[in-house]
Amino acid sequence: MPDVLPHSVIYGLPVMTFRGLLAPPYDVAGFGFSHSHGKRRHPYFNGAAHDWTGLDEQQLPFTLYFLNTLEPDAFPDAWNEWWTELQNGEPGEMVHPLLGTRQVVVRSGDVQLTAKSTAGVVVSVEFSTTVLDPDEEQKFAPVKVNVAELAAKAVAEINNAEIILPSEESAVSLLDAVDMISGLFYQMDLAMVGVINQAQSIVENILDFITGLGQHNHYKAVDALVTLWAGLKDMGKQIGVQQARAVGSALLTRDTPLDVFARDRGNSLSDVIGLNPSALEFPVVPKGAMLKYYL
Repeated sequence: MPDVLPHSVIYGLPVMTFRGLLAPPYDVAGFGFSHSHGKRRHPYFNGAAHDWTGLDEQQLPFTLYFLNTLEPDAFPDAWNEWWTELQNGEPGEMVHPLLGTRQVVVRSGDVQLTAKSTAGVVVSVEFSTTVLDPDEEQKFAPVKVNVAELAAKAVAEINNAEIILPSEESAVSLLDAVDMISGLFYQMDLAMVGVINQAQSIVENILDFITGLGQHNHYKAVDALVTLWAGLKDMGKQIGVQQARAVGSALLTRDTPLDVFARDRGNSLSDVIGLNPSALEFPVVPKGAMLKYYL
């Protein structure tokens, strides 16, 4: 705690600091916010649908008074310290009177020395919140895509719209392809990637057919198919991450349960199952078997 009360307390204002520097008296301490959306347009409908993707960075405006009439040594002593920091565009810690502690950057500013006041300068500064480490800021776990549910919804919307698909691109073939993905879920190999690509191709062909009909009441089916295609793409990316990991193998010297093998090598059980789908035939993998694991 400082030996003297901060000027903000004296003037009845909440404390604001930036990189450890106490702010001089100020009269603006708000913040602006906006949302980020993915926009989707539908033929023959006014307006657009919006998928919320999160908050944008917050804008933090301040008007700071480096005036000796308000606080002794505000100008030039305190101003010179602040000016050094305001010229630095790197992230720094701010204690905001409304938001608390935030990492911010200086976006812009305006300094005014007027004839009405020769006791210092009035400075308007626009700060913006920033993210130092996106992975650390991500407080929630990624949503696991259930493509079977997405496919069922897409087929339901096609049926609700009474769309008659060509026989070679039937809803049944789409569901069959997605069922194959579910059956191959733990294999995580090129065969599964091939099936995903096949399912995406079917979705693309069905989309081309439906959009070619030019019927405005088909938008729900189109939306469901686009969501399914995105889910398939996300699943393919997840598999690609798994395949990119280095893999080792071990010869079992004794009968071993899969969960014990996984724990001994620092893998999750699903990791080991994904690399060794045939091992699921045995409750305990027999001695002499070769099992793969992630290094």
